[in-house]
Amino acid sequence: MQLNVKQRYTVTQNELDKLNEEELSFLYVTHNKYIPKIGYIHELDFKQLLEAKQFLNNTNVKHFSKEMEELGITDTEFEQKNTDKFLGVKISIWIKDIKTRIQELRYEIRYNNLLSDLQILHRNLEQEDIKAIDLEKLSSEIIN
Repeated sequence: MQLNVKQRYTVTQNELDKLNEEELSFLYVTHNKYIPKIGYIHELDFKQLLEAKQFLNNTNVKHFSKEMEELGITDTEFEQKNTDKFLGVKISIWIKDIKTRIQELRYEIRYNNLLSDLQILHRNLEQEDIKAIDLEKLSSEIIN
């Protein structure tokens, strides 16, 4: 079934309204922790998030095996002092914050795409449809 412009406009507006009603909140435990040469998790784009994940992956024993051998540090000594943390925060928390940022970026993309679609659809509405939509908004505001 092919939707006409007015129907597509209404569907898109409803989707945008649902996103606005969700009142999502994106909280980051690592909000004040800076990953060198990458940045703060809550400010990163997708590529930078991959770089951050790669950086965090490189904080384990496997990454430092050559250096540990040269300095005579055992795996046990390394694990006791590093306990899977970076900048005092567990790696699992960093990963959770990276996933939260991905969710936030996806939300922003979806919201912006819907907003853009809505603007395009509005430009293509006929005058009669614009009036009908405005009247529907007015009647729903009066009821609420």
